[in-house]
Amino acid sequence: MFFKKIQKIYGRTCARIFDYIFKKFVYKIIYSRSKLSRIRFIKWAAFKFLSIQYRRSVKLHINSECNLRCKHCYSKKKNTALSKSELFHFFDQLKNSMDGKIIRLDILGGEPLLRDDFIEIIRYAKTKLNPPEIQVYTNGTLINFDKALEMKNAGVNSAIISLHSHINHKHDLITGVEGSWEKTVSAIKACLKAGLETYAFIILFPDTVDFLPEIEAFVNGLGAKTTYLSYIMVNGENQSCFGNLQRARDWVINKSEKHKTKTLLDLKLKKRICTAFINTISIDCDGIVKPCPFVDLNLGNIKENRLKDILNKSFYNEKLVKLLETPEECKKCSIVDICGGGCKASRYSACDDLSSKDGNCAGPFDFPIDPKDIGKYLPYVY
Repeated sequence: MFFKKIQKIYGRTCARIFDYIFKKFVYKIIYSRSKLSRIRFIKWAAFKFLSIQYRRSVKLHINSECNLRCKHCYSKKKNTALSKSELFHFFDQLKNSMDGKIIRLDILGGEPLLRDDFIEIIRYAKTKLNPPEIQVYTNGTLINFDKALEMKNAGVNSAIISLHSHINHKHDLITGVEGSWEKTVSAIKACLKAGLETYAFIILFPDTVDFLPEIEAFVNGLGAKTTYLSYIMVNGENQSCFGNLQRARDWVINKSEKHKTKTLLDLKLKKRICTAFINTISIDCDGIVKPCPFVDLNLGNIKENRLKDILNKSFYNEKLVKLLETPEECKKCSIVDICGGGCKASRYSACDDLSSKDGNCAGPFDFPIDPKDIGKYLPYVY
């Protein structure tokens, strides 16, 4: 636990150093140059600084298959998936290329437990990388106590189990599979019994925003924790309950004084809500490297190149540069240092737009915002 805290502090310190250097020095150099030279320099400087690699997590999708049909799922069904040998090779080169700087490895799908070699993959990753934390994102329907214990013994530290309601038929309606709620709740209990740190993963979208206190109380009653994520609109969907979602985000931040204090501290240290590419790298089930799971932006493929090489050459990608830039309309906003434009994934999915602010944002705001009221204005909960 102490080692884990030290590594988190290290990551945050590096982030603050990067932010300070970039704002205090790089900006001055940039604006003393011609426009063309400025563009070239900002690409080179920003990405070279990022190559110091205070990235703290790798999100690895090991399949796209799933036994549920959740209507909000972002996963695209693909016929290909990295083989066991390809995954093992990736872990080998990851150990050599990332210099042990990974703090967390997230295993996702699809439903990752559908793979027959799931436990072998976890065990090999733990042996090779020995990251302080391996998290598995799952719907829980395939987990009983024996499987949960096997996961823990293989090296899994925590299970993030999707739960969409405290009421069985509402959860089943969202997943499209009758009886899934009972299996999910049973999995939460099994993981807790096996000694895994267990979270219910709750998406903030129209079907859940009106019942967050009840869901929180239900999960806490089981003995588990909760983690929330703002729903990322895909395929040009319309936002039909903007006000309700903002109130939901505010509730999540303020759900307890302890949680609020931690959230405000994280925001102060990170200086940016969206951690795509900077703190987090996502790898799709076919090996494609992306800034985050929700941004379908191909940076390269680990089947062809080392992750380190892909990242070091990524500044050639014009769209990635736009993704990391703060939108022009946000630069005078009073919370720009925390928000940085929010999440751009939905706009990119809908209209290939990476230059505009988060579609869930009601800003920019031209008045001072007290940190204790930040939840009323942030467009995204991470």
